Amino acid sequence: MSNLIIQFVVYSGLLYLSYFLLFKHLSFYQLNRVVLLGIPIAAFLVPLLAPLYSPVLPIEIPNIQLLEVTVAQQKIVHGSTLISAPNWLVIFYYAVTSVILLGIGRGLFKGFTIARKAEVIGTIRFSKMVESPFTFFNVIIIPNDLKDKQELQTIINHENVHVAQKHGIDNLYYSLLSALAWFNPFVHLLAKELRQTHECLADEQALKNTSREEYAMLLLSSAFGKEIQLSPMAMGTASPFFNSSLIKTRIKMIYKEKSSGLKLWSYLALVPLLAGMTLMSCSKTEAQTVDIEKQQEAFEMNQVEQVPLFTDCDANASAEEQKMCFQQGIKNYIGNNFRYPDAAYNLGLEGKIFVEFIIDRSGEVKEASIKRGLQFDEADKQAAAEETNNYAVKLVKGMPAMSPALKDGKKVAMKFVLPIQLKMPPKED
Repeated sequence: MSNLIIQFVVYSGLLYLSYFLLFKHLSFYQLNRVVLLGIPIAAFLVPLLAPLYSPVLPIEIPNIQLLEVTVAQQKIVHGSTLISAPNWLVIFYYAVTSVILLGIGRGLFKGFTIARKAEVIGTIRFSKMVESPFTFFNVIIIPNDLKDKQELQTIINHENVHVAQKHGIDNLYYSLLSALAWFNPFVHLLAKELRQTHECLADEQALKNTSREEYAMLLLSSAFGKEIQLSPMAMGTASPFFNSSLIKTRIKMIYKEKSSGLKLWSYLALVPLLAGMTLMSCSKTEAQTVDIEKQQEAFEMNQVEQVPLFTDCDANASAEEQKMCFQQGIKNYIGNNFRYPDAAYNLGLEGKIFVEFIIDRSGEVKEASIKRGLQFDEADKQAAAEETNNYAVKLVKGMPAMSPALKDGKKVAMKFVLPIQLKMPPKED
């Protein structure tokens, strides 16, 4: 997952840089809009899907049999419950995302409230709650102070483009994307470029009914006026006419000559870039596989300098003490956390489950699977056995991260097989 996130950030950065250098100053605004909407999708899908079509190299890692864990030392309350250490990074991510989504929700609520309370005249809504005109999805909201202004129709022509082309949907898309990928700076930069493109599209239409000089003076005077009074998080869902951060580029673009049709070919530069990103994702997956294979040469527990260690194990202890602490940690974790699934408990299933898993070079449990599990001839018992097997895998996957094994001073991955002997505890009345 971390590798996917890193590639998403890197690829979105590469695509943003390409847009900034090659397409930003071209007047093909609709095409730029499509590119800007597609960049985050491409940056996410390329590293996600490319490895599915890359060659998978076989890796043979010797299994290291752990001491058997018998879950019958104490009375066990049935019902599946997993206990694992909290991942504070995940908690922090969801906390920040929740705050941003809450801000977007409040902004949307305020926008709908302004639209609902505004005075409707034809297709336009006039409101005393705002001091700057803006488009909110399919609604154009104008301050009451502009009712009799000469430039009102020019502003309406501009805002009508936002409504007709549904720029509000684009803005909402990027608002939600910015909430989910708030850690990616390029998503926020792309959102700003899209707002700029929206304004250029609307300016292009508004210029059909006024001169460049008059329109430029209107934009310039607006830069010293008051802007839309919505929260920064809600700004992504609205299209304000007065947005001082975009005025300079808008004035520059209305005086710029139309780009030559030959420059349309420059968009083909995205094809080799996307192809290179795809090949990079595939080759990186293959390289990682080869690297893991080199790091996971044949060795037993007595051939490593340090076995994986739980946080309460002493890294300065002897090798034998570390092995005992590691195995005891697994025994304690399974023994304390295993809970009979209801079906297996009610049918009184017993037996041995062999769970195979890897503790990788970061100390996390990966690729947990059943090497040999419970099996029964009866259909009801077999269904309960499969549920218990899956539960055992889930339990092992939830094992807390630990210090990885060390061999020749380097972090290495190790594959283990954990036998879990299930014995029915006394049933409760």
